[in-house]
Amino acid sequence: MKTSTFIRVLTVILSGVMFASCSKAGQSEGAFDLPALVSKMEQGGWSYLETLGVPGKSEAETMLAAKTSRTVTAFWVTKGVREQKIYQQTDTLYAVIAHQKPEGDTFSVVFKRPKD
Repeated sequence: MKTSTFIRVLTVILSGVMFASCSKAGQSEGAFDLPALVSKMEQGGWSYLETLGVPGKSEAETMLAAKTSRTVTAFWVTKGVREQKIYQQTDTLYAVIAHQKPEGDTFSVVFKRPKD
């Protein structure tokens, strides 16, 4: 198995484990607050790019970001249909905040910043 393929497979596996195990503590009944998330990420030097999927009540979230990865993959599920979007990290770094909704659908919020 090529190193790049191994890294992609490992990223997907770790993302799934992180997504399944992370919970949202301290947020009122899982309410999703985009302005608060954008403000928090902007403090870390990120700027909002887009939301993929249908936002809603969030039971769990995880952040996917890797400075050394060539790509970052955002994924979302709407009415049981999984979709994904791959971001190439040539001059820009991407961070994806993936959210799990109670009914099993997901949505992702994507941020970007210039590479150092």
